[in-house]
Amino acid sequence: MLSVTVYLDAVLVLNFCVNYLLLRGTARLGASASSRKRIALGALAGAAYAAAVYLPHMAWLTAWPFKLLCAAAMLLAAFGPRRATLRLAAVFAALALVLCGAVYGVALLRGAPLRRFRNSLFYPVSFASLLLTATAVFAACRLLLPRLTHAADSTVPLTLRLNGRTVHLTALRDSGNTLCDPLSGRPVLTAHWTAAQRLLPRELCLTAD
Repeated sequence: MLSVTVYLDAVLVLNFCVNYLLLRGTARLGASASSRKRIALGALAGAAYAAAVYLPHMAWLTAWPFKLLCAAAMLLAAFGPRRATLRLAAVFAALALVLCGAVYGVALLRGAPLRRFRNSLFYPVSFASLLLTATAVFAACRLLLPRLTHAADSTVPLTLRLNGRTVHLTALRDSGNTLCDPLSGRPVLTAHWTAAQRLLPRELCLTAD
């Protein structure tokens, strides 16, 4: 039976850093305008789960349903409950698999044997090796892969405010859009009403439904 000594503070810090890089990479490839605070919150949720599985009598958390629930909580915290989060979940899963493959490759190069611990594969790599591998995967994805939706710099984060309400959107730069306000002459943003429905009066939302 495998016996290991686990330092919860190291588990928290390491998993937070790795999760943050994975979520930032997901936001980058998925062209999401999620804030760094929300991404940090998602990374913290994943780090808390990673530490919780090592607590006494908490081995049941390593079951696949709880792993999937943790991933869902991370994505919801980072990107919010919207349709685009489903697409971002696929990007996040792909990045996580790439990272697992990279860590597996590092372990093979070092000749370290892979073991199982609490229904999971245990990679005997150091804190620095894992963090450097995650950073390398993040840098490679950022530098070598394009965003999955639009060309670079074609989307911009946008914040709309009305009567104390706020909504965050991702806007597409459209050089062919010549629509302007007839009074001020300023360019006009076009969006589906559901994208900004939190800014609209409730009666209008109900009528539009």
